[in-house]
Amino acid sequence: MSLSPEDLADLTLEIPIWTLQEYLSLALYSFYFYYFLTTLAEEVSTMWHQKRGTGKMLFFVNRYIPIAGIIQLILLEFRVHTVFTPKGCTALWIGTVVTAKATTIVSEVALLLCLYALLGASRRYLVLLLAVYTGLTLGGIIPQIGHGSEAASALPIDPIDEALGYACTWENEFTPAATAAYAAAGYVSLAKAVAISALAIAIFFVRYRNKTGTLIHIVRRDSGVQILSLTAIRLGGAITAALQLKLGFYNIPVAIVDGLITVLVPILSCRLLLNMRKSGDPIVRTIVSTLLFDPPRPGEDSEDDFDDGDDTDVSASPIEKARFAGLGRKKATALGVKEKGDIEGGDGRSGNLDGIEYV
Repeated sequence: MSLSPEDLADLTLEIPIWTLQEYLSLALYSFYFYYFLTTLAEEVSTMWHQKRGTGKMLFFVNRYIPIAGIIQLILLEFRVHTVFTPKGCTALWIGTVVTAKATTIVSEVALLLCLYALLGASRRYLVLLLAVYTGLTLGGIIPQIGHGSEAASALPIDPIDEALGYACTWENEFTPAATAAYAAAGYVSLAKAVAISALAIAIFFVRYRNKTGTLIHIVRRDSGVQILSLTAIRLGGAITAALQLKLGFYNIPVAIVDGLITVLVPILSCRLLLNMRKSGDPIVRTIVSTLLFDPPRPGEDSEDDFDDGDDTDVSASPIEKARFAGLGRKKATALGVKEKGDIEGGDGRSGNLDGIEYV
């Protein structure tokens, strides 16, 4: 195998970048598996007893799909010192894209449902929110199909790639129409990420304005660390995706952002779902029990670490004793409650808890 001086100079510059990308990705992937193993007991105790529903499905997709995606990425991007056929490379590339898109969409849906629970608005706002999200998501995916089919085109293994230990060689030739559609889709995805970030900030502003306590208290109590981190990473990923044609596909900043999306986004999404499952806010617990999870089991503790800051005694709240309906069943109705928090009866009539109506 002989190389021209130009090719040798290019390899001399590119191989250190590829190696650093692999080390960064390996560190992030190792962290994900470490997190997975150390939180398996919490998953079993919190999620396995849940009935089949929206929250459980979102949690397990975010929990296990990234494992398949990481394995595929290792086979495609690391020096595994084996050779795949062009069809095998194409199938692996498509599988990687599908798992990445599935993880992103499920994480964003979980984030939107949790934001809606914090907002405590009527159901029509949820329908509007999901309709807008669906439109922006399809607007970001459909134009990329042509570019993706061209990107998945593999060639018989190149001697240089084989000598370096890589499994696939890519054609890397794109038509102008596919490139333009890819760029347009990137800006649609950027608009979606900006809209989600603005929604998250607006909801925390509303909750901070209507609740007592400091902003830090509100953020800690309402899973703000997970929500703000998720929105920030997704916004960063959307910015790099919109500018990727200018930045290039093989550089350290893009590799770092892609690694964070692959590893931290599903972790933060799962933590957000777990925290919302344990929320002590009566309105949030009502909506979460209706949309995501089963109602709290008798005697199950909520997150008492973050005091609500108002006069509601969460620990004594009859919300834990109320009957809730899951997604796809009738609307949740709390039991009748007196102003002092005593349960009037189990006939399902509307009640009032410190001025909060449950219907």
